[in-house]
Amino acid sequence: MTRSELVAFLNKLEDEHPVNDWWLDGARIWPLIRQKIGEEVLREELPKAEAVDAALFPLSERLGWLLHGMLDLVLQKRPWSGDTLLYFSENDHLIELSGAIHDKFADPWIRAMSGSGKRSLVIEHLRGKHVALPRAVQVERIDISRPQAFHASLFWRLPKPTYDFELELGEMLDKLPPGRSRPSIQVIRAQVRTWQQLVRFYSRLFRRRKPRAVFLVCWYSVEYMALCHVCSTMGIPCIDLQHGIQGHAHLAYGTWSKVPSVGYSLMPSVFWCWDASSATHINNWAQGSPHVALHLGSPWMEWLREGAGPAARPHNRKDQGRKRVLYTAEPLPDLLPTVIIEAMKATKDVYQWLVRPHPTRPSDKDNALATLAEHGLLGHVNVSAPAEMPLFHALDCDVHVTQYSSVILDAAMHGVPSISIDPHARDIFKPHLGTGTLKVVDTVQDLLHELEAAERRDGHAHQFPPLLERIQSAISQGKGPSGTR
Repeated sequence: MTRSELVAFLNKLEDEHPVNDWWLDGARIWPLIRQKIGEEVLREELPKAEAVDAALFPLSERLGWLLHGMLDLVLQKRPWSGDTLLYFSENDHLIELSGAIHDKFADPWIRAMSGSGKRSLVIEHLRGKHVALPRAVQVERIDISRPQAFHASLFWRLPKPTYDFELELGEMLDKLPPGRSRPSIQVIRAQVRTWQQLVRFYSRLFRRRKPRAVFLVCWYSVEYMALCHVCSTMGIPCIDLQHGIQGHAHLAYGTWSKVPSVGYSLMPSVFWCWDASSATHINNWAQGSPHVALHLGSPWMEWLREGAGPAARPHNRKDQGRKRVLYTAEPLPDLLPTVIIEAMKATKDVYQWLVRPHPTRPSDKDNALATLAEHGLLGHVNVSAPAEMPLFHALDCDVHVTQYSSVILDAAMHGVPSISIDPHARDIFKPHLGTGTLKVVDTVQDLLHELEAAERRDGHAHQFPPLLERIQSAISQGKGPSGTR
């Protein structure tokens, strides 16, 4: 089952079951359940981040977390005004450039809003991590991890209920395709319970500190679905910033067949899209609802391309006239598939190969080096961790190779052609096939042929209004009717 086939199957389930009658705490809960079902079905295929072992933190430090979280939550010591824009940040949004830490999603927006009279505030999830280097953008930041942990420790002591929709949900789960992972009622119940806890947490946080607008990335996490719901009930524009591919094969951005006319409160009011095709796709299934997708570009890439920051200094793309090939690895068990190893062996004296592990798997650098050493390629391939070479620098190359990384989109914006070695890419990146930005190959011979034929071209830079105007437009169109839906 391909991912687009899974999305179509979920749409079929939507049509066969009264999913929009599954209410909880004033919300139609189907988006949360659908996402969890899809993630479980694809569990073996989805990228896995490296887990943080709580046991690595001493008991005294964990108790301190709860204590400080209690103080943050109870004392309400960080009020903000109604003109405040909140940006929710994650660790993998942060990159180091020239000795400073940049947030590739929040920083460009904050720069644009400076001097507008509106305050910017970044909500972070540092989870015990210390940011040692100075920040590139000076703005107030709040680490929400501790108060969240304290609130959760109290909430999960409450009785754990069952839900009215569980019987119908059980009948739906019985229809899932055989031979695939499937969630149990208990797994979905725990997900719903987590959503309830986070709704209560953010409702309390915003009750006295209602922001002007909220910006987030990956709306389909359980936390951000709770945040979307709170924003909806309080009439706060909630804008989801594009982070990668958003086509028909994506569980969260793929087609939804039964979006109510009042929308889903668990979805953002606005989808900020890098490209027109992503916006058009979302608007097709969101038509007739308050949700809207806007083609507003990638401010981070614009900032780098315009030379506004130190990262914009170009690297020497060619090494003694050799074509430079970037391979972006996925966080999958087969870090360097056989087809890549064989292509490297065949072209080690012809091309300059660079391997970039996935940002969520920093230890994969050592794994890649070990694999290359095993095949006698250690002196012929450069392996750079994401922290050592930001993506903008890595894309100063002639051709990009991957399994199905969304770096394909970033490469296209830079004029760098991509080659995928995974058949899933034909499904995930279907709109990009035949455009000159993506080729999909099945054999080593096909890969070698496409590597030889690939040529970098000038990236197409769409002309957008000033970023401040785009931000104001997104906030304005995100107002929508408040209330439960």
